[in-house]
Amino acid sequence: IALGIAGYVTFKGNTQGDLLLNYCPDDDIINASRFVYAVTIMLTFPIECFVAREVVDNLYLTFSTGKKNETLWWHVIVTCSISFCALAVGESTDNLGLVLEFTGVLAATPLAFILPADRKSG
Repeated sequence: IALGIAGYVTFKGNTQGDLLLNYCPDDDIINASRFVYAVTIMLTFPIECFVAREVVDNLYLTFSTGKKNETLWWHVIVTCSISFCALAVGESTDNLGLVLEFTGVLAATPLAFILPADRKSG
């Protein structure tokens, strides 16, 4: 929150969604911050991929076969599919805000309305 407030105070109404884009591309400290941010994203992607793969496994394997019997080929195919889909989304847009808004729309509705209703009925 402190970084967001500092960025808004510095740039006022010209603040972009990605705070690091507001700074000069030649600033060494900001470039170091961009590098650390990129490393953080690269290290958290496998965790997000794990969650997505588990959801696909539970939806497809459990509902279609009645048991979760994951083979190595299934694991590789699902993991590569998720990675290529993420790559395609990343390469198709240069506006991170649009991707985050789309993700929020897809994730927030089930989290706010569907899952609590399902929990009460079960």
